[in-house]
Amino acid sequence: MNPLQAIRARSLWALLSLTALAALLAGHATSTGPAGASTIETATSRTEATKTQGVITQKTPGGDNAIAPDGQTIVQNDVPLPLRLKNKGGSDGAGLCVFTSCNVSGNWQNIPLLQDFRDWMTRFPGGGWPEKLTDMINKKAKAKGTPPPAYIQFTSNDLVVLELAVKTGRVPCVTYAFSPTGRYRGARIAHMVNLVHAGVGQAPDGSPWYAVLDNNYPEMLEWMSKKTFLKVYSGGKTGWGVVFLSPSPPPIPLSS
Repeated sequence: MNPLQAIRARSLWALLSLTALAALLAGHATSTGPAGASTIETATSRTEATKTQGVITQKTPGGDNAIAPDGQTIVQNDVPLPLRLKNKGGSDGAGLCVFTSCNVSGNWQNIPLLQDFRDWMTRFPGGGWPEKLTDMINKKAKAKGTPPPAYIQFTSNDLVVLELAVKTGRVPCVTYAFSPTGRYRGARIAHMVNLVHAGVGQAPDGSPWYAVLDNNYPEMLEWMSKKTFLKVYSGGKTGWGVVFLSPSPPPIPLSS
């Protein structure tokens, strides 16, 4: 098994320098992925935006709030509504948020093996953790007779890898412990969502903007500051992130 598939933060930095990881996420170090893993360029449409005298108007395939509350910051990875998914339950009724999030990443990054992952998982018990995710990806790949996609997993509160992944057009899967905007009635939950914006713009507390796409609320993004995201991601402990290495869609077209 590819050692990067079940990686932890300690071994991540031992195995890869930041420069090597940057190359990996940029698609220039595919030899570290599973043998035979393919990368497919996509032509998914992205947000078309025009900025005139500091005011942004846009046509967005994603939704109504693809601009941060500051009215200036456009979401980095605007996943179109048809590529978003609603969470489902497994055979025991427990949620499939981990596998739904991976499915959304697969939709955005054109990873065929993951594009029916949520529905395939409904035959198995719900709930997810790093080892189970690795096992189920390998099991599905074996059933399909294809190699598993290249990806990394890590448990760490260092956000540099997530910011780099989003910057290069990926849509990572990240843990989510509570809603800072009042969803779930403010209760703490065990959940996984997709990170679509990280480290760009300035939130009211002075830290950069972050935004997540929650598979229980797929119609609208949830914006927050970096300081708040770290609390949401870690839950006061350590966050878990998953980044698939297939290349992203083309850049957002901008005109001025």
